[in-house]
Amino acid sequence: MITIIAPHADDELIGCYRMIKNEMVTGVIYVDQMPRERVNEAFRFCNDFNLDPYFACGNIGQLYDHLYDIDTEAIAIPSMYDDHILHKLIYSLVFYSRLLSRTIYVYSAYMNDSFIEPLESKAMEEKLMLLDKYYPSQKDLWKNENKFFIFEGVTVLCQSM
Repeated sequence: MITIIAPHADDELIGCYRMIKNEMVTGVIYVDQMPRERVNEAFRFCNDFNLDPYFACGNIGQLYDHLYDIDTEAIAIPSMYDDHILHKLIYSLVFYSRLLSRTIYVYSAYMNDSFIEPLESKAMEEKLMLLDKYYPSQKDLWKNENKFFIFEGVTVLCQSM
């Protein structure tokens, strides 16, 4: 099973919707320090999808330690080509660590990668509905940037042996 590292609450759904829908995910690690409203949204999302949430609250050292403690077969990390510095930092942290004994998936939350592809119409509608339902604080983002719900892609960075 897979644990997603999400820099922000909503990145897990933006980048790994199909993995979550197909019940391949068991937990989400939220990295950034977030306002209470966003933490509540993430808790609700994880509760409804039976995922174990973990909040690093902006502490990269805490994130690093937790990655060694969790029992997971694979980790999904944001792409190094995402536009946000925290996404790039998480990618580098995992890539240059000793965590590569696990399968590492890379997902895109900003849709800047060659491995992304358009979602089918039905999946696109469902993803947008879920984003609206679970992350209403970010609703203006979906209105202005449809790339967050019309595309998705995940690729394997390294396969565990």
